[in-house]
Amino acid sequence: MSCGNPHQTPCTDVLHALILFIDGEIEDQRVSHAIEFHLSECPPCADEQMAEYRFRNLLSRSCAETAPQELRQRIASDLAVQSISWSQSITYTEISTDTFIQTHVEIRESYEQE
Repeated sequence: MSCGNPHQTPCTDVLHALILFIDGEIEDQRVSHAIEFHLSECPPCADEQMAEYRFRNLLSRSCAETAPQELRQRIASDLAVQSISWSQSITYTEISTDTFIQTHVEIRESYEQE
C-alpha cells in the first residue's frame, strides 16, 4: 500500500508498526514522530490507521457485556468450595563402587482435589 509518493519512512515500515504506534508502545520518540509525520502525508496509511481505530471502537462496544450476577455468584461459590492440595517428594540415591556409579532420582507428585 502506498500513495505513490516517496516517503522518508516506507509505508511497509509504518504499517508493521501501526499497532504499536496506536497503543503508545513505541518508546523512541524519533520513530514515533516519523510514523506520525508519515501518516499526515500518506492518505492510504492514514486510512489504515482510521480503520484500526474503527475496529477497536466496534470491538470495545461489542465486548463490553458483563456476566449475569447469577453466573458470577455460581463461579465464585464453585471457586470457594474447591481446593487442591499438592505434595512433592524427591528421593536421591547414589550407589558407588570402584568402577561404577549408579544414580537414581525419583520425583513423586500428587494432586488431590478436596
